[in-house]
Amino acid sequence: MIGLTLSVVLASRRRYGAALFCASSIILPLITNLASMVRYVIGLAPLLMLIAELLSVSKLTYLVILALFLSASYFMTLAWIGGYLALV
Repeated sequence: MIGLTLSVVLASRRRYGAALFCASSIILPLITNLASMVRYVIGLAPLLMLIAELLSVSKLTYLVILALFLSASYFMTLAWIGGYLALV
């Protein structure tokens, strides 16, 4: 749902080619009933660049997201080292 919403934001910013590419790259795997859609959304470079643009609007937002990202990276590394199978 977030990936499709970001595709709409891309279209509203007049990036029609990237919006069409991202929307089709999300909708086509959904038609085949895939369980792991996260990797399809995270792998779309235009969406990641849009997220970076949206999060860098203000300095405060950037610092809050940076702190959240660093703390999440720490805990994800611990889970990966611990053998949590959802991360493998």
